[in-house]
Amino acid sequence: MLVFAGIFVWAFSICGNGARASSEARRLLAALGADEAGSPQDASVLIELSHASRPVRAAFLKEALKSDEGADKLQAHGQGVSIALSQVDNSETAALYQAALRPVLKDSSRPKILRECFALLTGWSLIPQVGPSDAAEIASRLADRITEERETGTLELFSAVISDLAPRLTAESASSIAAKLFDRSIGGRDAGEVRASARALIAVAPRLSVERRRELALTLVEHLASERRRAVILVLSPALAPLSATLNSKDAGKLSESLANRITSDWDSESLDALVAAFRAVAAKVDGDEAARIAGPLLQHVKLEPDAPVLLLVTQALAAFGDKLPPRFYEDAGEAVLRRFESERNAGALSVLAFSLGVLKDKIRILACRYHY
Repeated sequence: MLVFAGIFVWAFSICGNGARASSEARRLLAALGADEAGSPQDASVLIELSHASRPVRAAFLKEALKSDEGADKLQAHGQGVSIALSQVDNSETAALYQAALRPVLKDSSRPKILRECFALLTGWSLIPQVGPSDAAEIASRLADRITEERETGTLELFSAVISDLAPRLTAESASSIAAKLFDRSIGGRDAGEVRASARALIAVAPRLSVERRRELALTLVEHLASERRRAVILVLSPALAPLSATLNSKDAGKLSESLANRITSDWDSESLDALVAAFRAVAAKVDGDEAARIAGPLLQHVKLEPDAPVLLLVTQALAAFGDKLPPRFYEDAGEAVLRRFESERNAGALSVLAFSLGVLKDKIRILACRYHY
């Protein structure tokens, strides 16, 4: 009976302390204003919070993260609240993560609340405290939410949170999340959804297995080869670099050929710029014989292209093969560009032609002796 009585008293004491901590936390939060300029009362609340016990500080953070109004107060007094809650002590911030931040991150998708959670995680350097299973759960939930959001700021927040959590993912969880992000990247209904998904995918890509990267890289290039929307091409193209980082020369050759064919059939300079950037990611991995075969149409395009900005981009694509190509490819390309100087009278076009020669500068020095400018 004495043992049970002791347990009862202890439990009652714990509940009482928890209730007092919650009551004190609600009082402090209510007294804190939402004006960024602050006031003497706000300063007094923050000082009192900094001297409060850990249960009170944890309860304050939990209470603030229950509503958008509370999250706005955290944002308005970001640095002051951060210092008051943490007491500039790593052990305190780790305890606050477990007591207040972790439960909210696992359950809430409200943008303002997520924003403040990750502001504190980043400010307190607590991302390593997020375990792989928690990171996978949070990132997967946000990847699902991307299709439901239309606010640009919210989409960017979701993308940034997934990117922050990416290093904490396992190969298995990264594969599942990447599949969702990839589907939203190539099938998104608007540019904002595509952009947010693609940026998160780029962050998750290094966590994927070699085979999974290969699968996504092949599908991405297949999509880029047929995609005609400039905005989508600009957003998707950067994703090829991390996805193709582990490709073998055979697969790199296959992707390079698809992109080269698309480059030679496109005349929009903005789309071409993005496609050439993607092409660079795979062209350098192609073996010599395959590079020469793929480069043939690009060289012909350099010789025949009348538009100077397009010519510059195609020349950059040709140069992406580096030392994989025989010197004659660059010499022929350089000679074609040099001939354009003889007939070109537009100052802007001449400037772009000069940039084209700069791309080939290490390959065409011998040609400079034939011309006098």
